[in-house]
Amino acid sequence: MIKNEWKSLLKNKILLIVLIAIIAIPFIYAGLFLKSMWDPYGNLDKLPVAVVNEDRPVEYEGSTLCIGDDLTEALKDNDSLDFHFMDSARAQEGLENGTWYMVITIPEDFSRSAATLLDDEPQKMELKYATNPGTNYIASKMSETALLRIRDKVASQVTETYVSIVFDRIAQAGSGLSEAADGSLRLSDGISDASGGSVAITDNLKKLADSTLVFSDGADTLTKGLKEYTDAAARINAGASQLQRGTDSLTDALPGLTGGVDALNNGVKTYTGGVDALDANSPQLSAGAQDLETGAQSLAHGLDTLQAGADRYVSAVNTFTQSAAAYAQGAEQLAQGAGQLEPLENLDQAASAVSRLNASVSDGDSSLKSSAEGLSDGLDSLYGRMQQLSEDASVISSASPMLEESAGALRSASGTLSDTASQISAAKDSVSAASDSSISLVTSCAADANDRINTANGQLQGAEDTMTSSAASLEAVYGELAANDSVSPDALASLRQIIDSLGSSAGSIQEISGVETDDYTAGAQQIADTAADGLSSLDEALGTAAGQLNDTAAIVEENAGSIPDISADAFQDLTESAGVLCDDARQLSADTAAVSDTLTGLETQTEQFPAAAEGIKALNAGFDTLLSNNDALLGGADSLRAAGAEVTGGISGVRSGGLAVSDGVQMLGSGIRAYTGGISSLADNSAALTDGAAKLADGADALSSGAGQLSDGTAALAEGTSSLVKTNDSLNNGAALLADGAGQLCDGASRLYDGSLQLDEGMAQLQNGAHVLADSLSEGADKAAGMTAGEETIHMFASPVNTDETQVTTVENNGHAMAPYMMSVGLWVGCLAFCLMYPLTKYNGKLRSGLAWWASKASVLYPVAVLQGLMLIWLLHVIDGFTPAKMTETILFACLTAAAFTSVMYFFNLTLGKVGSFLMLIFMVVQLSGSAGTYPVEISPAFVADIHAYLPFTYTVDAFRSTISGGGSIRDSVILLILLTVVFTGLTILQFHRMARRRRNSQPLLIDWLGEKGLA
Repeated sequence: MIKNEWKSLLKNKILLIVLIAIIAIPFIYAGLFLKSMWDPYGNLDKLPVAVVNEDRPVEYEGSTLCIGDDLTEALKDNDSLDFHFMDSARAQEGLENGTWYMVITIPEDFSRSAATLLDDEPQKMELKYATNPGTNYIASKMSETALLRIRDKVASQVTETYVSIVFDRIAQAGSGLSEAADGSLRLSDGISDASGGSVAITDNLKKLADSTLVFSDGADTLTKGLKEYTDAAARINAGASQLQRGTDSLTDALPGLTGGVDALNNGVKTYTGGVDALDANSPQLSAGAQDLETGAQSLAHGLDTLQAGADRYVSAVNTFTQSAAAYAQGAEQLAQGAGQLEPLENLDQAASAVSRLNASVSDGDSSLKSSAEGLSDGLDSLYGRMQQLSEDASVISSASPMLEESAGALRSASGTLSDTASQISAAKDSVSAASDSSISLVTSCAADANDRINTANGQLQGAEDTMTSSAASLEAVYGELAANDSVSPDALASLRQIIDSLGSSAGSIQEISGVETDDYTAGAQQIADTAADGLSSLDEALGTAAGQLNDTAAIVEENAGSIPDISADAFQDLTESAGVLCDDARQLSADTAAVSDTLTGLETQTEQFPAAAEGIKALNAGFDTLLSNNDALLGGADSLRAAGAEVTGGISGVRSGGLAVSDGVQMLGSGIRAYTGGISSLADNSAALTDGAAKLADGADALSSGAGQLSDGTAALAEGTSSLVKTNDSLNNGAALLADGAGQLCDGASRLYDGSLQLDEGMAQLQNGAHVLADSLSEGADKAAGMTAGEETIHMFASPVNTDETQVTTVENNGHAMAPYMMSVGLWVGCLAFCLMYPLTKYNGKLRSGLAWWASKASVLYPVAVLQGLMLIWLLHVIDGFTPAKMTETILFACLTAAAFTSVMYFFNLTLGKVGSFLMLIFMVVQLSGSAGTYPVEISPAFVADIHAYLPFTYTVDAFRSTISGGGSIRDSVILLILLTVVFTGLTILQFHRMARRRRNSQPLLIDWLGEKGLA
């Protein structure tokens, strides 16, 4: 059958011509297409592009920039594109009609933008271009690629210009660095001068620190003197007038206290002015201290006189005791003697007086609270103004006149406080006298009653004579003391009270009658205890208040003089101290709120006085039984004698206290002299403003602490005024706080001196740094002067990077790159054409078998396929210049590809006729899209990647690329194509075998049916 097939073929000349044409179809399809795109990138110099130059030259750094003209000249010698130079109108017209594929426009600000390199906002040069992709998209993209190379070249040229300018600037900077080095040397000289000034400042600060030591010692001495003075004053006020008189005096003194606090508030409000005139007032302070020492000496003399009178009083009491036996005989008149206790029945009036005192003191407490709040408001204003002044050091010097006014106001406040302290001291004396008188009166009455009970009524007349004699003796003493001006009126009043008490006792002896001693003693003791508790607490509070106000006056006077000249450098510390003072003033305002509560407690305790009066009335009722208890009279006489000894001891204690006060006053004088010495030293050092401000803040702390201590004292004063107690406690510690402030001032001056030493070290380091700066600048100037740039250097800056490409394989041009794709397509189309044109199912002669039938057709089919592969490579080489790196492998693989494609095509055409050929045509289109023959599969749509591995074109394209470029092995592709050939050849043989059997059996075939339908 093979022989018959060939005989038939050779006889059919037309079919031979068709076969020859079919053999050439792969080249016709692939070769002509490849020829059209064989080397487009090598012919870009034929791609017409229009260039429009609108740039205008500009002057830059002494040279003319005409980048547009330079670029135009460069493009004339550039063969990357076919450049044509014209105006914009002609270029736009040619772009629209397809004459030019691109129009490059150099704008008029091209050179001007290049000159903005060193501006704050440099402008980039814009090289404009326009394309018309609708004319030819590929040409537009090629033009853009060429334009990128032009852009890079322009950028390189402009960069070379920039680099030249930068190196010129570096040379100029070198000159500037040299001048800066000279300036650094001059700076070093200036720092050296400043270092010398810093040393001088350190020496002066050392003097300041030494002077603060003197001030601190004086403050300590003052503190000790004030402490001894207040303690002695509290003891000497043990003898005073009656309670009502003391209460009236205290009430009268409260307005003075309120006025003093107001004056202090006004003085603090003007404290921002400051003053340095305290040193001028120091002589007056010294003179006052001298007067105080003289008064203390007079006080000591008066106390000696009082001691002598007390001795005579005790002698009279002893005489009275010796006559107690006769005094006891008058026991029947003891009941009448109870009349001397009738004044104590009016204790309910004392309670009313305490209520009035509470109301008055409450009014004063309200004024004090209001004043304290005013003081707080003033200090707030002071603190605000100091904060404002600390922000503008230029106005600090204007504060001196204001400080002078403030000092005057503070001294005025000091005087007011001193007057108030005197008034309170007088009130305290009155209260103390009332306390002693009341307690003494009750005790004396009880002792007298007991004496009368224990002595016979027959001795009453002797006792009366004795008491009269004693009163006469004391009257003589009173006359002597009254003639001596050194004895205070309060002391004389106290002695008068004693004389009157003796006279009253002598007159009441005749009225005594017998009573029960137990009832009498219990009632008398209750009255004595009640009166002693309340009046003693009030006496102590008034004494403490007087001492505290004196200390406050001293603190105010001291702080008024502690204001040195203001220094702008230290004003910030003063502002901080004022803030502390402001906080203390707020605390003072808060403490005054406790005054009213304590006064209310006092009033509550005096509510017991009416009950005491009722007790006295009950005592008078018990006097009826006094006559039956004469045995107790002798014991009472002994008690009176013992009481006389106690009186002597008490007066001795008063005298000792007075002498202690005198000594304290002497120490106070010494402290004041040391204090004025410290103030004088402080005034000489205006730079110590900060320490003075700290001392002022400590004084404010003392005032606040005194207010707190005044509140604590009110707890001990069961029936006293809380306002005076708080003031008294503050004065107890004010001097100590002043000493602490002096110590802090001394410490601050020492720290300032230490800081100055550190400043000296810093100036030395700064001078060394200036030398280093000068050396570094000189070195930098030398290096800058040595930096020059030649043509090679400038070119290196402009184009610092070269590309060095290494190609693993070589592809000569676009034709060789597209050949694998188009060769696969051409061979597929050639095989498809053969199956369409050649009679694949017609046989000649007798049908022997299916295999023989297949062999007869295969003998023509596969040789034609091999010839298609051979002719494709040969014609491409001869006509297109196709030269693969591996020619032999390319030829052999082309033949294998043609055989494999023929096997596939043969099977489908044999089985389905023209329908099979149509399916193979559709499958070719699928392979064209999915084989990634033009673009990489990675940048293709997703469906391409999905079908890529299942297409024969995928493997033929990869293999042809490898043989053309000299790449890797094509083994996988060869195996796949052999497998396709074997599989589809086997399927074709089976199909022929089936067809032959059916044909011999005269059974219809599918191909026959398709032929009837025109599809075979």
